[in-house]
Amino acid sequence: MQRQSVLIVDDIITNIMILSAVLKKEGYDVYETTSGSEVVEIAKEVHPTLILLDIMMPEVDGFETCKILKEEESTKDIPIVFVTAKSDDNDKVKGLEMGAVDYITKPYFKKEVVARVKTNIDLEEAKMSLADSERLYHSLVDGIQD
Repeated sequence: MQRQSVLIVDDIITNIMILSAVLKKEGYDVYETTSGSEVVEIAKEVHPTLILLDIMMPEVDGFETCKILKEEESTKDIPIVFVTAKSDDNDKVKGLEMGAVDYITKPYFKKEVVARVKTNIDLEEAKMSLADSERLYHSLVDGIQD
């Protein structure tokens, strides 16, 4: 199994440094950017296991970034977790409706972030394993029918 990786997107470098240190300590490979406009290219290149995405960023905000990632064929299946100070219920619902799998509000507890990252990565791996099993099953059934 390949190492799990997380792409952290936040316009405040201190936030990136804190999250990066916490996740590296947990054994994740970490990629970072402060720009919503760079996320898609980085995600296409490194294909992270999960993206932690801030909403309030200059130029391209997190909602627009999420929309772009979900429209792009090569990045649409990467789970996105919003990590933001926007705690309004409408923002949470909007983020989840746009395709995010989770929503963490700042200030956050480091253990909460680690638990949510692990849970969402585990869910993604289970989903991929199920899809692989399904493909294997169908290829076996098709082989028997031939």
